[in-house]
Amino acid sequence: MTAPDWAWVGLAVFINAWWLTYDFVLAPRFGWPTMTGQMRHYLHETVLGPLLFGLLVLVPAAFMYHLFQAFSRQR
Repeated sequence: MTAPDWAWVGLAVFINAWWLTYDFVLAPRFGWPTMTGQMRHYLHETVLGPLLFGLLVLVPAAFMYHLFQAFSRQR
């Protein structure tokens, strides 16, 4: 595996480790709202919900566009 491969794996592991640690260890211990609960609350808000949903769709769509552009330049 090359360095970019390890970077992607590290990013995925770090993001999931952060979320799991916060939601299942820190939030219950200190009485904080969970990240999952807060996101559920935001998605049901009248203004923030559609904006956050759009952002959650935009990020993977932009990434896929970038990948397809990079693949087309390699031909």
